[in-house]
Amino acid sequence: MDRVSFDDVLGTNYAPLDNGRRSIKTLVQSMEELSSLNQVLSPSPARCDKLHDSISAHKALLTRAQLLPPELLSEIFTHSSLSESSGSGRAGILLLPHPRVSGSPLKLGRICRRWHQIALSTPSLWSAITIPKNWNIEGLQEWIRRAGSVTISFSVDVHQQKREVLRLLASHQSQWKEVVMHLDTSQAGRQLSREFLETLSRSYGNLQTLDIRLAHPDWGWKQPRNGNTDIELTLGIDSAPHLRSLSFHAPDFKMVTLNTLPLLCLREIRVDFDPVPVEEFLTLLRLSPTVEVVDAYLLPQHDSNDSSHEIATLLNLKDLEISEEYVGDSEGHYLCLLEKLASPALERLCYSIADCWEWIQQDMPTHVPHIKPFIHRSRPPLRELRIQGYCIPAADIIYCIQFLPNLACIHIYDVAMSDDWDEVIQLLTGPIPPSDENLSGCMCALLNEIHFGQGNIVSPDSVINMILSRSPVGNQKLSCVTMLSCSEHDVLTHPKIMDCVANGLKFRGSDTDPWGGGGSWVS
Repeated sequence: MDRVSFDDVLGTNYAPLDNGRRSIKTLVQSMEELSSLNQVLSPSPARCDKLHDSISAHKALLTRAQLLPPELLSEIFTHSSLSESSGSGRAGILLLPHPRVSGSPLKLGRICRRWHQIALSTPSLWSAITIPKNWNIEGLQEWIRRAGSVTISFSVDVHQQKREVLRLLASHQSQWKEVVMHLDTSQAGRQLSREFLETLSRSYGNLQTLDIRLAHPDWGWKQPRNGNTDIELTLGIDSAPHLRSLSFHAPDFKMVTLNTLPLLCLREIRVDFDPVPVEEFLTLLRLSPTVEVVDAYLLPQHDSNDSSHEIATLLNLKDLEISEEYVGDSEGHYLCLLEKLASPALERLCYSIADCWEWIQQDMPTHVPHIKPFIHRSRPPLRELRIQGYCIPAADIIYCIQFLPNLACIHIYDVAMSDDWDEVIQLLTGPIPPSDENLSGCMCALLNEIHFGQGNIVSPDSVINMILSRSPVGNQKLSCVTMLSCSEHDVLTHPKIMDCVANGLKFRGSDTDPWGGGGSWVS
């Protein structure tokens, strides 16, 4: 039977059928006509307000959201919450929702009674949280209770005021999915971290992301390993079978990996605070054949029998950023990561030798690292190459460029000043004029960004020839060129170079500072 009145369902979650919707539309139209008439004949504010409220309440019954079943609304809520908080922010930190009334999921529960009930009965909405520093334990208990049995993700500061919070999180260890821990590196903070880890079991059955970093990232950087690791976390192969992302950005923290099968499912590895021995890191890589991103700070080791170390081939690795400690002792052979690695799918390589300038000044003998065996072995579709280190020779770069046809960006800085870097520029210089008006005729034809630092001594004439050979008419290839050992004036006075600048080229060189500081983009 069709309704003649809807007063008893106003303000509820009632969802009318087609006949009911037509009736409501007719009632709303009649009330709107009456409202217009009342404003003329009886302009009583109270009566008008009451009529407008009744119109709004009837219109609310017609909203499309009323027709959505609870299961679909629950799914929409979950996706809206993920879109607000998922992914990685600055410095790769995992973004998780904050318990704020202005954001999901708390905001969803403040719309109406129906949405409030649906939000409370959707465990996935409560499965992730950034735990506030001064939040009471009752708030976290209620949040986790609403998550029920689903996996949980959290970001927490490990400090004395949160002992109860840490105990509560430890009791739900089997549900951990994505975890970010911010450590206090004070003596008390290290002791608390150790106590917290000791309360955990060796099982991380649902863990997919583990990110351990400093609570205050400006407290030093890449401090030398003292030989005694204060905090140790054992992640055996069987204890974290679903681990995808592993990041250590804190000192005196070490992961011990059991060198046994089955293999790990890691996609991303970042260890960039304390230098990790190369042999130890190679073990981790061999157990992670599907890894795609690696960012590591490594310590080369004496290798008395380097033939015993087989090459680790990582077929899925696309982004490799390696910083290795400088080795100032040439006795014996040093094991460096690139010497024992093959990455045929690599698209980005950043390689640097850290803290070596002091050794160079003292004329200390050194084991010189080479990247060319790695490039020759891998033949990768590399698009970005960044090299830094005073002991890396220009000959290595000259050799590697010939095997990198897809190279689009090359950054070379803080390298051996005694080398002839003009040869690198000449290698990147094509025939003049170009062989075809649409092709540069140059090696690495896709190259559009070149950066040479102050140590790469090159002549202005070589730079000019290189730019002109890579800038055919109608097909501007180079977009950014930085040559900090060249005077901007010497390059930009060439009329054809200014034509390139007019067509979009950005050039940066040195000014009066002999070390190349103070140069500015010219475009």
